[in-house]
Amino acid sequence: MGDGFRQELKFLYLAQMLQRKTDEEHPAGLRTMSAYLKELGITEEEETLKKDLGILREYGLDIEVSEGEEPLCCLRSREFYPEEIRILMDMVQSSGIITKRRREALIAKIGKLTSAYKEEEIRRQVMASDARGRDNLYQSMNTVYRSMDEDCEISFLYYEWILTEDRKLKRKGERLTLSPWGILHRDEYYYLIAIDGKSGVVKNYRFDKMRDVMIEPEKKRSGHDFFSNVDVADFAAAAFGGVFCGKEEEIYLEFENRLLGKAVDTFGEELVVTKTGEKSFTVCVKVPADREFFGWLAGAGTGIKIVGPENVLTEYKKFLRKALGNYNR
Repeated sequence: MGDGFRQELKFLYLAQMLQRKTDEEHPAGLRTMSAYLKELGITEEEETLKKDLGILREYGLDIEVSEGEEPLCCLRSREFYPEEIRILMDMVQSSGIITKRRREALIAKIGKLTSAYKEEEIRRQVMASDARGRDNLYQSMNTVYRSMDEDCEISFLYYEWILTEDRKLKRKGERLTLSPWGILHRDEYYYLIAIDGKSGVVKNYRFDKMRDVMIEPEKKRSGHDFFSNVDVADFAAAAFGGVFCGKEEEIYLEFENRLLGKAVDTFGEELVVTKTGEKSFTVCVKVPADREFFGWLAGAGTGIKIVGPENVLTEYKKFLRKALGNYNR
């Protein structure tokens, strides 16, 4: 391209420089801006630059120009505040579905929403995450979004945990076909909200347990009547229980073997399982012995019980007696 064409690009380059190379703490002088454009093959006198900046301000950029022998310029405000950019970076950094490589690439893109100086400052503030991202989760979610756009069902392998003879956890999967209606983030996991066409029941499935997600183009989604009157986010708030929070202590729980998947889902894949009989196993978990935990335990039914310590078992019995007292009036 000729010099004339590059000259026409000066407003774009000026806006780019103001966006990335200036902020209120790092203004740039007209001489610096002129030198920057010259490196790009654009000749612009300082006096003409003042008019150019005026045009950009008229366009809508919040450019501040100081008075003085050599005026200093900066882009004062942007589409996103620094604290908003930090929130976005934090969310990406702590995401459990994105690999380290993808996280770094996304954070770099988000950083371009502010000046290079602010980006460096925000990056220092963002804490490193130990979340383990996986590309297959990212791809599975993309497939689900496409299926919803095309109003089609999906099928996938869904894995549950079983306990082998050598007491090792192993995945066992079956292929399911469902109508997807939403993706939700809850307690560091991503869930698919879908309707089982056979039973008509709305269910949720964890993405990290889904494999080989496929769109079924010949099968249209069911559930339009239900979700035309129900918000997916409202449904999730009702469907998912609370999280355990508070001072933690070691609690020993005995599970029936059929509830191994529930144990792993609740307390994580690093759970140490000790077989205690043909039909049960014991785990030691670190959770707060509070009403939320006792409520979760009571809601789990008869397949789980506390085996220690004694003080926690005593508190749980008090909790149950108090709950039963509501029905003895």
